[in-house]
Amino acid sequence: MTMQECYEAIGGNYEAVLGRLHSEALIRRFTLKFLEDQSYLQLKQALENKNYEDAFRSAHTLKGVCQKLSFDRLYEVRIMKTHSELGAAMIKDMDFSQDYPLVHTAWEICRWHHERWDGKGYPDGLKGEEIPISAQVVSIVDVYDALTSERCYKKAFDHDTAIQMILDGQCGQFNPILLKCLKELRLQLSKMLDKEKDDNSYYHEVQRLSNEILSDRSLPNPNYSQSILRVMKEKVDFFKANSGMGSIDYNTSSGQLTILNGKQQILYQRNNPDFDLFKEFGVNEEDVHHIQGLLHQTSVQNKEISVQIKARVENDRQMYKLKLHTLWSPLKKDGYIGIVGYFDIVK
Repeated sequence: MTMQECYEAIGGNYEAVLGRLHSEALIRRFTLKFLEDQSYLQLKQALENKNYEDAFRSAHTLKGVCQKLSFDRLYEVRIMKTHSELGAAMIKDMDFSQDYPLVHTAWEICRWHHERWDGKGYPDGLKGEEIPISAQVVSIVDVYDALTSERCYKKAFDHDTAIQMILDGQCGQFNPILLKCLKELRLQLSKMLDKEKDDNSYYHEVQRLSNEILSDRSLPNPNYSQSILRVMKEKVDFFKANSGMGSIDYNTSSGQLTILNGKQQILYQRNNPDFDLFKEFGVNEEDVHHIQGLLHQTSVQNKEISVQIKARVENDRQMYKLKLHTLWSPLKKDGYIGIVGYFDIVK
């Protein structure tokens, strides 16, 4: 029996796997490896023992291999798609209050990170805005990780190739705004991957993103995720246009504030909205009132203010040019939802 005949017998897509591996010898080699794999037995035993962690791991492995080797009928078997439900069940079984926003978001990600924008995902066939924004983001990350990781059936794709495959729709359908953000960030992501970052920098990036999503999650509108993504893109555009300077990022909902120097090192980070930031940087009271007055006058049509102030940064007190850009959402009518800004020494 040829490999093509074997694929026809088991309901696989021979043309698809041949296009991926380019050789019947490789298809045979990896198919034989699959027959030796213990993942199915491990999955069956884990389910019997209600060991969700091992079951999740085994189901995820089976899903990935069946998908990449184009074992379509096997991939469609219900058990192959249980890992997302098992992950969600693991979250429910953990000794945490399910009312915590982070716990609920983790549950959403586990259950729905394989849903697709066009409704062709699983386990619930959610479509478009029915998919929580957290799961939408992780879905793209999951695909990128799969593309850039080496597997027994493929070599790892480089960063640029993986990004282009996602943008070209070769890996499923995603939120168009998310794809636009990904396209804008591709160079920045490449630099982040090429350059080692310390744990604090990683924490800063993760914390800032999670605060954006979790704090704005309470906004009362089914289109909240589109609004968040537009605001995030506005922030990216602002920082991209003012790179190389000290930066400010403030979220009014969470109170999270992060200030970086021109080398992207954290100068200050806090979650307490009652803390006197201006006092921390030695800004005099007259300048404080002036800045607050200008911010009060901002609007959707007039978002930015620019001032010169004397401040103490890294133990160096001198004049700084400060530019602040307010962020607005149509879902919140009573003021801006955040501020981004930059500061630079007056020369």
